[in-house]
Amino acid sequence: MNLKHIVTTGENGHIEYKREWYWSLSKKSQNPDDINKCWGEFLKDFLALVNADVESFGFRRYLIIGYDERSKEFYDIPLNDEEYNNLKEKIRKKIKEFISDSAKIKYKIKLMIEEDKKILVISIEQ
Repeated sequence: MNLKHIVTTGENGHIEYKREWYWSLSKKSQNPDDINKCWGEFLKDFLALVNADVESFGFRRYLIIGYDERSKEFYDIPLNDEEYNNLKEKIRKKIKEFISDSAKIKYKIKLMIEEDKKILVISIEQ
């Protein structure tokens, strides 16, 4: 997967960019209601890609977190290996808990390095 190539395409039915994760990953104590709302936003974006429009049929779908489409810049997602693994497990649990037939969705979660910055990439197969 070549991130530099993927980001040459603007957002569309199979690519979504987020400059940062849905809430601050560096804050240790946060309001649980706010976190739940942010999880809802994440799941909404994830499902939008899973259920992409007909014109996106056959394309691998990407949710790229750590890229700003306006500035065309990558932004570091501040996660060490343990934090990344914990977030990845939480993502999987939320998808399983809130999306029916989630076992049928083929997706991968990767932390990639681009321009010395950590970028979180969720790829969804059609």
